[in-house]
Amino acid sequence: MEIKYTGMELKLHRHGIRTALASVFGAMLIATPFVGDSALANGIVTGKVFWFHLSMALMAIGTVVTAWPGGRKSIPFALPDGLLLLFAGITLATYDWQLDPEPEKLLFGGQLVVLWFLLRYFLTEAPCLKFFFLFVLMLTGLVEAVWGMQQLHGYAYSNHSLFRLTGSFFNPGPYCGYLAVVLPVCLWTALRFQKGMHYFGWVCAGAILIVLPAGMSRSAWMAAVVACGWVYWTERIGWEKTKAVCRRYKNATIPFIAIVAILVILLVIRPLINNAFETTSTGSDKLKGLLPAETIIGHKTGSSDRDSTGMKAGDNDMGFVYLPHGGDHYTIAVFITDSMEDDKTN
Repeated sequence: MEIKYTGMELKLHRHGIRTALASVFGAMLIATPFVGDSALANGIVTGKVFWFHLSMALMAIGTVVTAWPGGRKSIPFALPDGLLLLFAGITLATYDWQLDPEPEKLLFGGQLVVLWFLLRYFLTEAPCLKFFFLFVLMLTGLVEAVWGMQQLHGYAYSNHSLFRLTGSFFNPGPYCGYLAVVLPVCLWTALRFQKGMHYFGWVCAGAILIVLPAGMSRSAWMAAVVACGWVYWTERIGWEKTKAVCRRYKNATIPFIAIVAILVILLVIRPLINNAFETTSTGSDKLKGLLPAETIIGHKTGSSDRDSTGMKAGDNDMGFVYLPHGGDHYTIAVFITDSMEDDKTN
């Protein structure tokens, strides 16, 4: 039996192959959180890393296979592309190549940049995959949320001996971080689309909102609030309505902007303050002298002179401590008043 393809049939055939490959490889990549290998050391994390590398390799191969000459769409260079390349360039420029402390993370960051442009290619060639990828991503968030609910009620085991809620991850930190990433996607889908995707987005967002507070991750809470606020502003408010409200409530807008600016400035200068505390040269025989050498401590000392009787009114030290080997961190303040002891004893 002889099979003949016309030009249009061959074009549709190639497009179907391209779409099928992108669907499979994209679904494999999005399903990375569910992967684990108990046969490997630290298999929950290592299994996910290996699976991500495999999905990336298959997606790259699929791109090469399907990117034959003819019928390809050009990928327009957008602002997010430039920002991503700028961030990657800054990372490479500020990386300590002589010390080379984290080559694996540097390689992983490069893979993420490549992944960005691979996804741009596939979504340009097959725009219909946007809905498919959205659906799969929200589905993974829903599965993770239900998984967390089962762990909280004792129907599923946790992957950490100290925490009940971990989902498919090793501890609550990355689990809550993943939910915080998926939540604004669900909200955007619920606000943007109608009927099926609209209701599915609200179901996924509701399930995540139920379990996310139990993770006790303040950074994930903040990320979710900021991201969802931005999504709601872009979809329901917009710049024109914002300008109208600012003009109407001008007296309240200026103080609000000033408060936000102060908070942003505090967030920016906090690392500088921490660095100043960590590099202080005084008080090496106080809090710092009582801790192991590898402990990270940022502190500031303060002391007074002695009066005629030899009494010292104050000899103080306060700061933050990060215990070695990924241990706990805490803040401590020590105040000594009206002391007749010598400086070494204090």
